[in-house]
Amino acid sequence: MSGPKCSEYTVSAEQRRRLEEEARREQESIIREQKTTEVKNKILAELNEFTLLPDGLNTALNTFADDAKKRGIDTGKLEAELRNFKTEITDFVKNNLNTHLPLEELEAGHKKILRFKSEINIMREELFRKIAQKKEEFLEKLRDATGKSFTYTTQHDDKIVKETIKEDTSSQLNKEIDEIKTHLTGMLNHKALSDRLKNEISGAINMLSRITNMGNLKNFKAISYGKIKKEYDDFVKSLEKREFAQLLQEKEREYISACLDEVMIEMGYDLLGDRTVVKKSGKKFKNGLYSFSGLGNEVVLNVTYASDGKISMEIGKADKSDRVPTSYEAEKLVEEMREFCVDFAEMENRLKDRGVLLKNRVSHLPPTVDNAQIININDYDVKENADINTATRRKAKRAVSSARSREGLING
Repeated sequence: MSGPKCSEYTVSAEQRRRLEEEARREQESIIREQKTTEVKNKILAELNEFTLLPDGLNTALNTFADDAKKRGIDTGKLEAELRNFKTEITDFVKNNLNTHLPLEELEAGHKKILRFKSEINIMREELFRKIAQKKEEFLEKLRDATGKSFTYTTQHDDKIVKETIKEDTSSQLNKEIDEIKTHLTGMLNHKALSDRLKNEISGAINMLSRITNMGNLKNFKAISYGKIKKEYDDFVKSLEKREFAQLLQEKEREYISACLDEVMIEMGYDLLGDRTVVKKSGKKFKNGLYSFSGLGNEVVLNVTYASDGKISMEIGKADKSDRVPTSYEAEKLVEEMREFCVDFAEMENRLKDRGVLLKNRVSHLPPTVDNAQIININDYDVKENADINTATRRKAKRAVSSARSREGLING
């Protein structure tokens, strides 16, 4: 019998191994691309921060420089050092802006940027110290000149200097804090991260900004950072496994669909049109409309690929309206269904030769008038060169043994 049928197919172990290797290479490529994008973003963010570093220094010096010069205090050397500091940053940023590089070179470049960041922060702290000394020299001269003890202020807010010069800092502490912050920020940018883990990471970054000594940093790394890192690594591994399983499933279905298309072309079926239907539930169906024969060459084969992997096939008469078949059409369609029985058995044999195996026969209805139907071709995107009325299935040469034919007649 060969009325409407719905089946699930799978692939052979050998074919699955091939698809797994293909999926693995594709996933590695995707992960590599994601890492490349992450490193590029980190580099651009770090370089952008560099361009802002001289601003605080200039502001700190400008709060008193003009008045200091009026009282004979030379700030020219300090101003020259600030210019050199800015030039060094500008040159470094300019020479490291190229992010169109392989991942390995980008990672090496990012490490270079972090080293430069550590060095430049030491230079910045030293310049702030010199600015503070120069300001104290200026204030001391004011006190000597007036005989009064006072704090000199200008229209600029002097707290910038006080807040920026930190007594309890070291280059090693800043370097480690920056490295951890960069890693945590990278975690935070993961597109699939849960809200709970995002909140934990954000909280850790805030906590990190308040650390002022190596002892606190050591405790932070052992407890907060260690816990988050393990949880994040587990999350990424689990996500990669799920994504790999989904990718492999998609590849299996694509392979099965491609094999079925090849087999149908081999057996002389012409694709007349197709369509994609999305149900309210979100379930998606892709339909292919193929030429068959009979009833004035208006009989077609409708193949439906469901998003869950099920494949349905049904014979029907093509028309341009929704209606039920006449008694005559229904009887003739029953004959076409029986003819398709042999073809269907041959299709599955040819699929098997390609490593596509029957997994589950969901439904297999008999060729009866109750299962005869009219297929409205207006529901499909019909190919421009397709002529339903003249399309006939070519009788392709097939090496079908008599045994296969008998099997088809029995099981079709």
